[in-house]
Amino acid sequence: MDMRKFTEKTTLALQAARVAAQERGNQEIGQFHLLYALLTAEEGLISELLQKMQKDVAALTGETEREMEKLPKVRGGEEYISRSLAAAIEAGEEQAKKMGDSYLSVEHLFFGLLGLALSKIRLCKNLRKCAVVVGWIVKIPKIPTTY
Repeated sequence: MDMRKFTEKTTLALQAARVAAQERGNQEIGQFHLLYALLTAEEGLISELLQKMQKDVAALTGETEREMEKLPKVRGGEEYISRSLAAAIEAGEEQAKKMGDSYLSVEHLFFGLLGLALSKIRLCKNLRKCAVVVGWIVKIPKIPTTY
């Protein structure tokens, strides 16, 4: 993971994911936190993309919030990125390379999350539906289910 290759919006999304985890007392920054950050980003590309796909962004955001509330809450301790989120970021980096992009953008991060959904790792049910649709448009890498 080369953070020098992250776009400004990617860095902001990852920071927003960290804030989402902190606000909920989650020590582990995971896929739900990143998805939430991508869905709620002001003038966000991902929510716009989903709206164009006629997906209910508000419902997906609500489902994501409910999933985050189920995560373990911890006081104190170091925050860390979950293995599945790291895998999603790596899948996003691979997607960027396949698309001929030098930098990791928010859409690449989203494709990484969709790869998780296609691999049947626990993720929002509505996102799985989106993954199938987007999977037809862009070849999204599947991530092994060893998590």
